[in-house]
Amino acid sequence: MRFSPSFATAIAFVCAVAPQVGAQDRAVHAGFGVSSFDLSGTGQSFIGTVRYTAAVTGPFYVEVGTAFFNYNNQFGGEQTYLFPEVSAVLKVPRGSLQPYLAAGAGFTVALKGDESFRPTLHLGAGVDWLLSHTFGLRVDFRLRSVDPFAGNASDVTLGPLLRF
Repeated sequence: MRFSPSFATAIAFVCAVAPQVGAQDRAVHAGFGVSSFDLSGTGQSFIGTVRYTAAVTGPFYVEVGTAFFNYNNQFGGEQTYLFPEVSAVLKVPRGSLQPYLAAGAGFTVALKGDESFRPTLHLGAGVDWLLSHTFGLRVDFRLRSVDPFAGNASDVTLGPLLRF
């Protein structure tokens, strides 16, 4: 992986936004799964995500994070992206199963390939399954439009959730 100004900008974006969100009912999630995509090529690929979620008020939450995505384009070249994103989340804040809906925006950061800083929009849904006060599992489904309506990806991820 090469270090680039766009990568540094994506990391700075996530770090700058994360401390601005609420201080109670916070969680960090790492998800791993598969993404079906139609970008400059079609297919399925591995996707990894890291997200920070915090309560704002009542059932409203804010989430910042990024997804790591790699695929081979239609011309045989390899593309690797980060998708830094900010989401508004509506979540059931009680019980051991907490379903949620999310919507937000972000941009692309090309780590390998081209076309950095294209806008993205996404919709998401999932459920947090709380196994204890501090640990759980999250199943997440995201529909992402890259350079809105020019390309798309649908992601399904599963991974640990740490609440604090």
